[in-house]
Amino acid sequence: MALVLVIDSGVILHAKQLFWNKDAYFVTVPSVLEEIIDQKNEIFLDLVLAQKSLEIVSPKDLNVIFVRKEACEHLGEINLSETDIDLVALALELKKEGKNVLICTHDLSVQNLANFLGLKFWGEKKIKKQIEWEFRCRGCRRTYSYKELEELKIDVCSVCGSKLRRFPSKTIQIRKNSYKIS
Repeated sequence: MALVLVIDSGVILHAKQLFWNKDAYFVTVPSVLEEIIDQKNEIFLDLVLAQKSLEIVSPKDLNVIFVRKEACEHLGEINLSETDIDLVALALELKKEGKNVLICTHDLSVQNLANFLGLKFWGEKKIKKQIEWEFRCRGCRRTYSYKELEELKIDVCSVCGSKLRRFPSKTIQIRKNSYKIS
């Protein structure tokens, strides 16, 4: 089964050597193209698109909603962009279709979410632990889960009004991701 590489903009910017792998199929989401703004990388992107080496696919809305919910409610990953959510949603969609999928990203939050959802990932720097985040008041040190923040509709401490800061509440050692791309 051919390997499907779901490509983040960081790969286009900093890991172009992945495109030398002729045994892989490359795919990304439309918003990744918008993140490529310098001329040198735009030329490279135009080349891979002209050679049909990279396909642009939008994930289904249902998968985007599911991934966003999982990221926020289960991991407290609130720093993910729409592009990040779309990439993971597309990878999940392709995996559900029975494809051998690998997310290629240097973004540690994307890797954290991918690992939580059972998706394989590659990056020049990789996470070693999956992190579940909570939010702690800088003043009184009260903690909140993402669900509590949503229910209370607050972004500051309900007790003392101080700013909240994200911190790891639970970490899980992940098995060594030894996947290498040739």
